[in-house]
Amino acid sequence: MPEPTVKLSIDVPKAFLQQALDRKPKWLVATDEQFLGKMFSGGNFDEFFKSYEGFNQKLTEAQRLFLQAVNDISQKVGAKIDAPLIKTTRKKAAARAAEAPPSSERSSPAAQ
Repeated sequence: MPEPTVKLSIDVPKAFLQQALDRKPKWLVATDEQFLGKMFSGGNFDEFFKSYEGFNQKLTEAQRLFLQAVNDISQKVGAKIDAPLIKTTRKKAAARAAEAPPSSERSSPAAQ
């Protein structure tokens, strides 16, 4: 049985919200609301984002080692191997704004 929950509503400047969502890693499997909830519950935004920057650095290094290993195997077998890449950052706000119509706004229970 799920735990009882309470809905909270807060007013946050749109610019701050957009900056926070721009820093959400692509590899993170969480909704924007879950990501923001975790950020607000921690209270220390600088430390919160530093932890994700550290995760991104570790992921980038692991990916570099993986691609090097795939390249080495590819050379040994004499055939090209296409390795998948993990995207570690989200699109920039300008690119995302260009994709969305200007009249659309992001709606979330936390932002209402």
